[in-house]
Amino acid sequence: MHAYAQFVHENIDWTRIRQRLSRFPHIGVAFPEAMLRRFAADAPFYCHYMSWRLGTWSDDKPFVLMDDLLRYAASLPNWSNDAPLLTTPEFAAYWSLLWQLQVAAMFRDLGGRPSWLTSGPDLLVATDEGPFFVECYVYNKSFGTAEFIAELLQRADPAYRLEHDPLLPHRLPSGTALADLLDALFRAVLNRSYTTFSQAAAAEAYPVPVTLPSGSTNAFIYAEQTTCCPSTPTCLLSISS
Repeated sequence: MHAYAQFVHENIDWTRIRQRLSRFPHIGVAFPEAMLRRFAADAPFYCHYMSWRLGTWSDDKPFVLMDDLLRYAASLPNWSNDAPLLTTPEFAAYWSLLWQLQVAAMFRDLGGRPSWLTSGPDLLVATDEGPFFVECYVYNKSFGTAEFIAELLQRADPAYRLEHDPLLPHRLPSGTALADLLDALFRAVLNRSYTTFSQAAAAEAYPVPVTLPSGSTNAFIYAEQTTCCPSTPTCLLSISS
């Protein structure tokens, strides 16, 4: 198991998850606890995308919205065909699901009669003028992975930030390569001896790089001044490609 897996598990509050699954019944039906727990041993995330959010996010507002959207979505024909989006552990699948739910609700509010499709586009919307198809596309690329890394870093030390140059291609690896990258990163970040040494080194010269496997492009991790380098603006930890 990778070095960061235990850190992921320690941050997920299963009591909070059970309470939320009870308070938000449509989320509870879509994401039963037994299904969420199945992914605790699976790299690279070591959790399902909803177990992380249900078990770590402090604000209930996203779940109030999700529960209402799921209530409507589940009432439409062929809802079971969206099961793959519910059962995948991929961190970015949350945004794909949320967008599909929002699109279906939007067409309902505009007077349409949406239904899920068994194949092809995501939705068929019937209207008085005739039906049309809808494909709900979400530009995930590496942004979902970057969000996961950023949330882990914030829990390791609130001073950490993950950024990329928005004008250049941004890519993080997937699968085994991502697990190896995360393992190398969090072996450093979670090692207090290493971070103490890095902070001392950064007081003299920075950035202080973290050596990681190849496979990423245009991604930078840094710790802000407050906990990293009192005498310098930032201590930069760069993911090198």
